[in-house]
Amino acid sequence: MTPLSSYAPSVKLMADEGLAVAPEAFLTTLMEAMASPATQPLTDDDQRLMANFNALFTAAKDAAGRDTRPLTGILRGAQAAHAALVNRWQSHRGPTNWIHFDNIGNWGTNYLDRAALTEYIQFGNGRKDAYYADAFVDDSGLPLDGGSFAYQIQFANGELPEYKRFWSMTAYMPGTIELVPNAINKYVVASYTPGLATAPDGSVTIYVQAEAPKLVSHANWLPVPNGPFSLLFRVYGPEGKALAGTYVPPKIHRTVVR
Repeated sequence: MTPLSSYAPSVKLMADEGLAVAPEAFLTTLMEAMASPATQPLTDDDQRLMANFNALFTAAKDAAGRDTRPLTGILRGAQAAHAALVNRWQSHRGPTNWIHFDNIGNWGTNYLDRAALTEYIQFGNGRKDAYYADAFVDDSGLPLDGGSFAYQIQFANGELPEYKRFWSMTAYMPGTIELVPNAINKYVVASYTPGLATAPDGSVTIYVQAEAPKLVSHANWLPVPNGPFSLLFRVYGPEGKALAGTYVPPKIHRTVVR
């Protein structure tokens, strides 16, 4: 089987690493990309913003031989802005450590939220079309790691969200936000998963672990890597609390391999 990660390089990883280790080259490439005819047309405000940045950045680079302070300030500012959007997303945890923003598509002037979403969920739908909850840590706040732990997410009877279309749980490689390669090509546990098991008490448990469970239904198993990963819970066609933005997914409990 060809690993998913070999199909194409991760744009997110290239951008994150480029800004961290070669910020001047990154910003130069970004400036060229924004001016490309292939880039979607910009609003007048965005055009003015781009023109102002281009003028300041070009002048700072031209003056670098005499005074490096203007260019250094721009590069450090870009890195600080990236750190701010990562922190905005990662620190926006609810009571069960799931990250949820209910203003997707209705940002107003909240540019930091919009940029944070783009870092972690590209092409997100508006809140009327989809509910998203993202997780990087378990219920105790420890980073999710399939090489050290197995996890269970139990939806008690009546705790699954209301929806018109479906709900789904997917695992990703955290540095790239790419699906987790696995031998059986299983990338999701969802309301439409064939054979999804419901316990006698009406609860549904998702088993999140690197190795296939031996004692429970494989339909309820979400494969993860032997290392760090993240989880994304989606509800398409949300209704009730999911539509209102007040739905909270259950805790992610560390457990033994089943």
